[in-house]
Amino acid sequence: MRYKSWLGFLVSIADEMQNGLLRKGEYILVASTFDDFLIHANDFHRVGKKTESSVLCSAVFEDAVRKLAEKVSVPQAGKSLGSVLDDLAEQGATTPVKSRRWKGYTAVRNKALHAQWDEFDLRDIEEMLTGTRPRDC
Repeated sequence: MRYKSWLGFLVSIADEMQNGLLRKGEYILVASTFDDFLIHANDFHRVGKKTESSVLCSAVFEDAVRKLAEKVSVPQAGKSLGSVLDDLAEQGATTPVKSRRWKGYTAVRNKALHAQWDEFDLRDIEEMLTGTRPRDC
């Protein structure tokens, strides 16, 4: 009897995977975590901590872009984030204007993740925070 219950469980999981249901659960869990990151990034921004805010916001931004690319089947292997953004706009997953705006965030992301702190300021982070909120991505 025990093996039958495990077999049923595994068949159920396989069915859910084929129908994309487990993936949706993963997105909900990850979204919750990254939402916390964005809250912390906002808090750091509010008190003038550019470094901390930019790194957290950069992680959330890149994750959102890559999740969107995955969702609409835009290949990412070996591509820069800018190239992925171009492909998203070309496919119609985002508008060309939004793609250009997001490329600006990519520039800030690159500077933040390469410790080039003098290359951007708190206003750049504020724009990136605003544009990275879920309603924009």
